Amino acid sequence: MQIDTYNETTDTTELINLVLRLADFSLPRRVDKEKFIKKQVNMLEEDLKNKSGLILTVKDGKKLLGFIQLQAEVDWISGEEYGYISRLVVSKEAEGQGIGQKLIGLAEKWAMENEYTAIGLNVFSQNTKAVTFYEKLGYQTETIKMMKDL
Repeated sequence: MQIDTYNETTDTTELINLVLRLADFSLPRRVDKEKFIKKQVNMLEEDLKNKSGLILTVKDGKKLLGFIQLQAEVDWISGEEYGYISRLVVSKEAEGQGIGQKLIGLAEKWAMENEYTAIGLNVFSQNTKAVTFYEKLGYQTETIKMMKDL
């Protein structure tokens, strides 16, 4: 298993294919799965084009097993800059092999190296598998977004 930074020449198509996994759970009722996937792909393509943040990849040979995208964000409550995990995706075949945990560890190291005092992310509450994963690693809920269909 090799960990490396995103390579535009070899990784773009696989990253885009892997980002589809972000919809592998029961999305909120008001979220159309096809629109959600299209938006995720478009946002990733835009980030890649603009070279937004740092993307670390995990590969087995040439096969992409997962990736994490990191960037700086400003906390809307404190106004302080912190490390932000904008995407963490592991392939279905690689689940349970410790890749997500390894990538989170690298993200936390990156945040400390950049002198951030915190690292955060967003996750759908319906994505219970991801929520449990993050909680086991010490992540805690700070805010809850509530919606009501009208």
